[in-house]
Amino acid sequence: MHLYAYAGFPRSLNALGTNMKVVEARKSQGKEDIQGEIADPFASPEDSLALLKKQVSLEASQNVIKALQ
Repeated sequence: MHLYAYAGFPRSLNALGTNMKVVEARKSQGKEDIQGEIADPFASPEDSLALLKKQVSLEASQNVIKALQ
């Protein structure tokens, strides 16, 4: 969980600890949570830059379309 950018580092540590307690409590009650897929890392920094450029281009295109409507 990437909270520190939004809540600050100490609060994100508290949130992580709370999350771990909740998960352990659920396990002790016999509840099974489905784990999501593990994120695939980018092959290289160039791949992440290309993805960012694509996203920025898509958002810019959507803004132009909205402005023309």
